[in-house]
Amino acid sequence: MFKKILVSLDGSEIAESILPFVSTIASGLNIPVVLATVVDPDAIDASPVSFQTTQKPQLGLPTSGPLVVSDRSSPDTPAVYRTQLEETAKVAAENSLRKVALRLSDAGVEASVTSSLGSAAEEIVRLAERQGCDLIAMATHGRSVLGRAVLGSVTDKVVHSSHIPTLTLTPEGVESWWQKGVALSRVIVPLDGSDLAETALPYARALALGLSLEIVLVRAVKPRHIYDLYAYYPYVGTEDLEIEVEQSVSEYLETIAADLRSSGLNARWEVLKGQYAAAIVDFAKGAYEDIVVLTTHGHSGLTRWVLGSVTEALVRSSGDPVLIIPPGQADGA
Repeated sequence: MFKKILVSLDGSEIAESILPFVSTIASGLNIPVVLATVVDPDAIDASPVSFQTTQKPQLGLPTSGPLVVSDRSSPDTPAVYRTQLEETAKVAAENSLRKVALRLSDAGVEASVTSSLGSAAEEIVRLAERQGCDLIAMATHGRSVLGRAVLGSVTDKVVHSSHIPTLTLTPEGVESWWQKGVALSRVIVPLDGSDLAETALPYARALALGLSLEIVLVRAVKPRHIYDLYAYYPYVGTEDLEIEVEQSVSEYLETIAADLRSSGLNARWEVLKGQYAAAIVDFAKGAYEDIVVLTTHGHSGLTRWVLGSVTEALVRSSGDPVLIIPPGQADGA
């Protein structure tokens, strides 16, 4: 199913923290990766323009420091140098990426590099599509006021504007993963009984087959919610109702697990108790060898960048890599 991975890097150690997982997946699935970076033209310093020298910088040579032009320059000269600076920045970025590509090649992963000018989120999606990639991998960068890792704005925008699945991970998560010295061993798939949530299953199946992973299906049941539904009907036995709900959820999960096992996969399920997001996060935090695969609910386009509460909680707190499948990708497998 996955044929090529685009890895978004920006020269920071945080961005590169996703590479160990990318290497594991690429090696296991025997697929290439494309290392990509986006140069923001607004961040390139082409000022101040000085008229205190009669020597022009030569075109075609790398330029460092403030842009200096001659007092005999034409009004169009700054635009020429702007283009030169942008191209120089792209070359420098790609040279940096090639060093990373060599490290991946030493690990047996085929890697190429590419770059683009523009807004980071939009260009990452365009590069992935242009390069024929069907998976985008990127580390999160943001932090809340309390110091907890959250989705950075670029990652959030990519997740919501792309029809391509996105693999995300917090730097804290990858640090813990490598300190434990463990390898991926299972895929966790949160389900809520909806067809939308089940569109994550083909992706989990592909990873499990390619990486020899166990699949664990999970669904949370909140007892208090069950009681609240029947607050005005005291004759209803809430204990029996809870058992009935858990039995129904168990049967649902077993049906899906049995189908996966019929394909030769090692699959099991767990019914969790508690608030949905918290229960799944607690389950995922139990081990560092997990990868979580789920479908995000809703597609907000390019104007709103808020993930669903379960997805956001898993990315922020589980410590695991989280593969987010955009809605409508059931046929993507």
